[in-house]
Amino acid sequence: MQAYLAGGPVMYLLTILSIVAVALILYSIFRLHSMRSRRAEWQELALAFLQESGDGEAAATRAVQRASFRLQSAIHWLSRLAGMATLLGLLGTVLGISQAFADMQATGQAGPDVFAAGIYEALHTTIAGLLLALPFLLAHHLLRDALSLRQLELLSSLGKRA
Repeated sequence: MQAYLAGGPVMYLLTILSIVAVALILYSIFRLHSMRSRRAEWQELALAFLQESGDGEAAATRAVQRASFRLQSAIHWLSRLAGMATLLGLLGTVLGISQAFADMQATGQAGPDVFAAGIYEALHTTIAGLLLALPFLLAHHLLRDALSLRQLELLSSLGKRA
């Protein structure tokens, strides 16, 4: 807890980012599961889009993509959040170093004791940003691949129904 608090206000933003990412991951897992467990509903949705866009393999592919657009968007947001976590970690680094220089100016001293507190804050936010970005990116890639597989299964099932 002390390391979390030492990270300063950027840690609160990273916490919010984490909550959003976990919600997106859970949503994506649930929707991916529903693509398999409630395949008929997904097929009907894709068929409805297919009727709007015509015949052919390209139209069927677009219909499947339209049917799974929300899920695809949620998964894509995980990579965006990973980038944001990294940048917030960097922001924390810059703020911590800035605070260290402000402390040195306020005390009139330039020793390592004065500089250490700001660097301590900077390192915690950098570490936290990177530690969050890595699992967000991993989840993005795993869920994206799972979605591609489900889309292929759905596309295949549309071909059998047509």
